[in-house]
Parts: sequence; structure tokens; C-alpha cells
Amino acid sequence: MSKLSVRSQKTMLLLSRGLACTALLMMCAPACGDDRGTNGTGGSAGNAAQTGGSVNGGSAAKAGSSDGGVADPSTGGAALGGSAGSGDGPVCGDATIEAVECEPPGSALCSDDCVEVATSACFDCEQASACYEFSENCLAFAGGEQSGCYDVHECVHATGCGDGEKTLTSCFCGELDTLACIEAPNEGAGAPNGACAEIIRLAMGGADATNSQVLTRYLNIEYPGGAAIARMNCDKLAPECIEVCGF
Repeated sequence: MSKLSVRSQKTMLLLSRGLACTALLMMCAPACGDDRGTNGTGGSAGNAAQTGGSVNGGSAAKAGSSDGGVADPSTGGAALGGSAGSGDGPVCGDATIEAVECEPPGSALCSDDCVEVATSACFDCEQASACYEFSENCLAFAGGEQSGCYDVHECVHATGCGDGEKTLTSCFCGELDTLACIEAPNEGAGAPNGACAEIIRLAMGGADATNSQVLTRYLNIEYPGGAAIARMNCDKLAPECIEVCGF
């Protein structure tokens, strides 16, 4: 065989081998590209919980009214938002009556914190009787003193310590008679233990006011506590007002 023929055969063999390798590379390339594409997709799925999407077929985030939430492993999805309260409720002084709120505050009917101290019917009765001069006693005070006046009103009405045959003095002295109440210690064993004793004392000159001073000032409208009790005492003694004013 001639040298040219041998060379031709070798060249054709090399060419056929090159084409085979090229074909193999072309067959392998799409498979490798697919693997990389799948990995990329899988990577993006890992962020689904942060974006509110679903993971591995899990449900997306269920939005609640609050910002926070607790993850729900059963769905494989993002956090389930918790519900939050609206934070709404009665607002004292907004001229809107809600629930048992009394408006406006700091009036003949309503305390400074919007608690009712007299009904409209009671106030009308006071205005039509000798009690009219006491019906707005708390309005003569301001700040902490006015609060003290209203506090006495609120306590007496809330506890019923002066209702029926009970006297308003018992709201301070409890079961003690007047003499025993005066001679009793201000605090500790044997001290006046009426349902509103401490509130009344504070409104009669402060925590250091003696029992004698408290009782001496009981109807003195110069003191916040005396002003409150003077009004209620009139309501309790006026035949036309005692029932309508709750005593």
C-alpha cells in the first residue's frame, strides 16, 4: 500500500474519532444545563417563606391583622399572622357615650374620669328642691381636689355604704359610733373601717387628718370630701329625691 493511502486512512480515522467526541459533548451539554437550571429553581423556592409564597406545595402566608405570626409546620408555608385587638374603647372626654361611660367629665352628673355620680333625674330633682345649692359642689374645686370630691361620690355610690337606714357617717366609721370613731386610732387595729374610710380621709385634708377632723368637716363644703357628702346628705334627707337619687 502506498504511503499516501496509509496517511489518508489515518486522517479519516482521526476525523471520525473527533466527530464522535463532538457528538458526545453535544449530548452531555443539555443534561448539565438542566441540572444547573433545576438547582437554581430550587434555590429560589427556599425564599418563599420570606416572600409569602408557598414551599414544596405548602400554603402561602395567611395574613392576620397583626404583623407577627407563628410558623405553621403542617402547611410548609410561611407564618400564620396572629389577630390583634383594635385597641378601641371608651375615651373619656370625647363627647361620645359608650358602655357605662358618663359624658362630659367634670360635671354635675359625671366625675372627672367619666363615672356617673348622679342621674339626670336626680339632678333635676335637686334643681327643683332645696338641694340645688349642693348639686354642683365638686365643680368648685380643680385638679386633685376635684378628683377627691368625685372619688368620695364614686365610692359611696359603688359600695352602697349610705343606702337605706345606714348613715353616710358609716361610710367612714363603719360599725363604730361617733364617739368611738373619734377616739379610735387613725390606722391599724380599731381604726375606722367604713367602706370609704381612706378615700374620705384623703378628701378631708389628707392622710394625716385625724378622725375628729374628718367628722368635724363631714358637711363642710370647703373640703372636697365635705362638699361631696353635703350633696349626698341633702339627697338622702329630701323626701322627693331620696329614691330617685339612689338612697
